[in-house]
Amino acid sequence: MNVKNLVIAIAAGLAVSSASAQTTDNGTIGDDTTGQLGVELIVADAAQVTGLNGFDFGTYGPSSTGALQATDQFCIYRNGGDGYKVKFTNTNGAAADVATNFHMLASGTNDEIMYSIKFGGLSAEGGTLTAAAGVTASAHSATSASWFGDTTLNCSGNNGVNAEIQVDILETEIREASTGNYTDTITMLVTSD
Repeated sequence: MNVKNLVIAIAAGLAVSSASAQTTDNGTIGDDTTGQLGVELIVADAAQVTGLNGFDFGTYGPSSTGALQATDQFCIYRNGGDGYKVKFTNTNGAAADVATNFHMLASGTNDEIMYSIKFGGLSAEGGTLTAAAGVTASAHSATSASWFGDTTLNCSGNNGVNAEIQVDILETEIREASTGNYTDTITMLVTSD
């Protein structure tokens, strides 16, 4: 079984605006004069995910045993280190057996292998990574708890990492599956908190 194309995409649509701060006050004529100039800058929300890798579990053969698990660590930048939430969806939709889980489909058939996703990040601004293994699985299409982004692009202050995703596949799911190449694509939507 080749579980390729388990790729993560990001969509971020965040915006911030403020009231106009532009003021001007021209000085009056005299020995001295004073003028005032307003200064304004609107900082829009910004987010970026970098350092993603897909999951390729390889081939599960006759002598293979046990469940499969893989993690990927990456960076989520949020200007100001602000909070964000994530929502996971996938190309194949929710699993038929457990609607909160995800599933891969075999090429040319409707045979599926169900899997779960866990997500971890920074639970406090400037904090340390909460490993995905230590959190509850993310339900399909559900919005996560709040996490905090990094203030530097590519998370240079955190060795390039401030988020982690974990994919788990139970052995029973694999044993019940017909021979085939099972694939799916995960989409991770990052939104402001």
